[in-house]
Amino acid sequence: MARYFSVINLSPQNSKDYVEHFPSEEDESGDPRYYGLLSHTGSWIIVEHHNANGTFRYLVGKTLVTYKAAWIAREGGTYSYLSEIYGN
Repeated sequence: MARYFSVINLSPQNSKDYVEHFPSEEDESGDPRYYGLLSHTGSWIIVEHHNANGTFRYLVGKTLVTYKAAWIAREGGTYSYLSEIYGN
């Protein structure tokens, strides 16, 4: 699934700015499933998909260094709705 999964990330500073994120990692070994997405700017999103109830929650960051650490610790992350992350 992840190879077809991209997310448009609206900038909290200017809703006209956007960065497209592309698949980097996936972990479909259980429920929830996790998908790691990276942008050309280094920002990232980890998507937590609870297959049993069809929900998606997100964890975001700004640098590749923090992405690598977050991916390793993905199961212990604090995931939220995108509207909670960006305050919309």
